[in-house]
Amino acid sequence: MNLRKEQIPHLSQIILSQVKKLELAQFKVPEEKILHTIQSVIEKNYQAEAKLNEEVEQVMAQYSTQIEQGGLNASELFLKIKKELAKKKGFVL
Repeated sequence: MNLRKEQIPHLSQIILSQVKKLELAQFKVPEEKILHTIQSVIEKNYQAEAKLNEEVEQVMAQYSTQIEQGGLNASELFLKIKKELAKKKGFVL
């Protein structure tokens, strides 16, 4: 994920603004509560992806020798492993 944690509040505000602007929903609770919920969902997803990245790093450690010798591209391997683990866990990237 290219999103940084400090960007989550701003992204949440943009999402809420667009929902209001496009009239995609009618709010029955204060907007502040909706904003908090949006932010919470994004933060949970951010944390889940961070955990997934840690798992990818653990798997990649098994290939460290091959990466160092130039037999494997670290970036490509990271993405491949991440996609596979995400698929197994039902995590949408």
